[in-house]
Amino acid sequence: MQIPYDKEKMLDDFEKLSDYLSNADHKYFMFRDFQSRNILIEKEQVHFIDYQGGMKGALQYDVASMLWQAKANLPDEWKKQTAYHYMNCVEEILNKEIDRAPFHNQYNGYVLIRLMQVLGAYASEVCLSAKHIF
Repeated sequence: MQIPYDKEKMLDDFEKLSDYLSNADHKYFMFRDFQSRNILIEKEQVHFIDYQGGMKGALQYDVASMLWQAKANLPDEWKKQTAYHYMNCVEEILNKEIDRAPFHNQYNGYVLIRLMQVLGAYASEVCLSAKHIF
């Protein structure tokens, strides 16, 4: 079943989202694959692995990746509280207040991007699996 959509309008929306998120400060280390499977805890020490793809980017991207990873199934209220805790930690580390409204809005934009990435990955898996059924 084909779902109708306006391709040009969708591309315009993606362009607007991209432009909006490019306004986020991109001078911080961005892990890019920040998921629970890339965090090791050994003898109460935290270690991060698989960060070779890291680059400068927005602070919101990694927290969106962690809290919205597909298989984690984290409760919405916990994700919300953790995102606010993250903002508190950012302010403490940077030793300055952040403008929380734009920071949170950009975080939501990165959540949207992460969800679209997950949908794309799972759609590919579903299509490959479906080939074996039919």
